[in-house]
Amino acid sequence: MSADDINTDKPLFEYEVDSLVAVELRNWIKKEFVADVAVLDLMSGTSIVVVSALVSKKSTIGLAVQSVVVT
Repeated sequence: MSADDINTDKPLFEYEVDSLVAVELRNWIKKEFVADVAVLDLMSGTSIVVVSALVSKKSTIGLAVQSVVVT
């Protein structure tokens, strides 16, 4: 599947994201974006757009950058 084939308004489960994949996705999000997103948030019919907004809201990367600049 190419990036052009992905509809970001569709829920993750329509892309066969089951509970095991959701756990892997949560772990990847936590590592890459320093954001603690619950598996339930990923499994509750949430679209890619909503997950992106949630990751952005919960990410502490910006806070880490701000503390480095301030220090």
